[in-house]
Amino acid sequence: MNLQIFPNWGKKVGVAIYILFFGLEARDPFMEGWYVAEYKLPFGTNFSLKEHGLFSFQEYFGDNLMLLFGTLTFVGMLIYMLSKEKVEDDFINKLRLESYQLSFIGVAILGLVLHLLSLDAEFGLETILSLLLGAYLIIFAIKKRSI
Repeated sequence: MNLQIFPNWGKKVGVAIYILFFGLEARDPFMEGWYVAEYKLPFGTNFSLKEHGLFSFQEYFGDNLMLLFGTLTFVGMLIYMLSKEKVEDDFINKLRLESYQLSFIGVAILGLVLHLLSLDAEFGLETILSLLLGAYLIIFAIKKRSI
C-alpha cells in the first residue's frame, strides 16, 4: 500500500506551510513565556501581551483565524508526510510503515501513562495529532538515516 500522493517537491511546500503557520500560531505563547522569564514572575503567572502594551497576534487576527493557522500547521505536516521520497522503493515503504506503527504505539503508551499519573488531565485532539505526526517524522528520519 502506497500512500504517497504528492511528488517529492511537496516536501518543500509542506515544510514552508508548516514553518509559516506554526510561527504565526506559536508567536504569542512564546512571547508570553519569554516575558514571564525576563521579569522573573512566579510560575503559572497569567501574562497578557496586551496588558503590557505589546502587539498580540491573537488580538489582531482573532480566535477563528488563529484556529485556522493551527489547522494549516497540521496540513503542512501532512503534505510533508504524504510526499514521495527522491528514491521510492519497497524498503522506504517498510520504513514508513514501521515509523507509523512505532509512533502510534509510542503516543498511545505516553497518553496512557500521562492519564494514569494525572486522572484529571485532558488532552485535546490538537495535542494528540501533533504528538503523533511529530513522532512519526522523527522516527522516520532516524530510521532513514540509519540505512
